[in-house]
Amino acid sequence: MTGGPALALFDLDGTLIDSVPDIADAVDAALVQCGHSAIGEELVRAYIGEGAGRLVHRALTGRLDGVAKEAEFNCVKTSFFAIYRRNLFARSNLYPHVRSTLDALMNAGCALAVVTNKPQQFAEPLLKLAGLEAYFSVVVGGDLLAHKKPHAAPLVHVTDTLQIEPTQAVMIGDSVIDLGAASNAGMPSVAVTYGYGDNSALDKFGADAIIDTLEDLPGALQQLF
Repeated sequence: MTGGPALALFDLDGTLIDSVPDIADAVDAALVQCGHSAIGEELVRAYIGEGAGRLVHRALTGRLDGVAKEAEFNCVKTSFFAIYRRNLFARSNLYPHVRSTLDALMNAGCALAVVTNKPQQFAEPLLKLAGLEAYFSVVVGGDLLAHKKPHAAPLVHVTDTLQIEPTQAVMIGDSVIDLGAASNAGMPSVAVTYGYGDNSALDKFGADAIIDTLEDLPGALQQLF
């Protein structure tokens, strides 16, 4: 790849790693442990995107905007964290072309970072277990700063840390949360269609490019930069 951005920021779950199998196993086990019914992988997949706390609220209430009772929430969240911590990469997998795409970007001189709403205590170990940690200069989890995506703060934290202008960076993710964060940070974005986000909303929310596989990312970035 010739040309392209100075920095590429990647979402984690649904973009680099299909982590739903392990998340769903942990959520269901935590629900059962706290006296509730398991909800299954399909619903967990639909509930991911705005951090672990929101996932637990949704799992308990069955609503995207639901808020569970405090005692129920605390029980399930505590159990979920304990169970998931032990099984971060048991059934999860890298999406196709992740390593080759990251290699291509690095070889072109592009710095790489991860910005995720996943808690920091899970994001960094997951990258290590997946064999990806060496690619990324900065990893920002959803609880590292006062705000998480779609707020601009996590993205701006990375550009400030690496001293790169937002206009010379790009956010790559699978959801409108990623696109919103990029827009708020004054940064172009690329949406992937294979993750957990609503594909019909990606163009509506202003993705600068939409790709079906990471193999197409270098070419898309050449068009944007």
